[in-house]
Amino acid sequence: MPSRSAIHPLIALALASSIACFAIACGGEEPAAKPDPGKQTDEPTAGTGNEPSEPADPGNGEPEEPASEEPQAPDPEALAARGKAVYVANCIACHHTEPGLDGAIGPAVAGASADLLESRIMRAEYPEGYIPKRDTQLMIAMPYLESDLAALAAFLAPGS
Repeated sequence: MPSRSAIHPLIALALASSIACFAIACGGEEPAAKPDPGKQTDEPTAGTGNEPSEPADPGNGEPEEPASEEPQAPDPEALAARGKAVYVANCIACHHTEPGLDGAIGPAVAGASADLLESRIMRAEYPEGYIPKRDTQLMIAMPYLESDLAALAAFLAPGS
């Protein structure tokens, strides 16, 4: 008989899966280390990023034109991948792992509009005029996901 202190393989797998989902949902990046103000180093310190910079000289005596600072549209595939990670980390406890199928508690959510996602996730409400698939009122608001609404919408969009 195995000892009681041995970890069951399924428990170990569940723990590893949970850690992996958490890492994916958090972006898997560690925060940059803050310099120790009391530590002396020979390395030059980086500026704050607020210093004025002069345009580089491209070699013809003319200053180089600054690059356009218009925001770039996010890569749709990367946005959907982020949405999938957020969905797996936050939604599959109630909704099915396949968004097109009903979950044990929550209905299928594939194809949900951005308006529906925003209403349900931010305020646990339905948009005006929307008829719920289930009238359970069990979903809680998750306002901490506000910055991931576009990613969730991209993941749940038809055809993704």
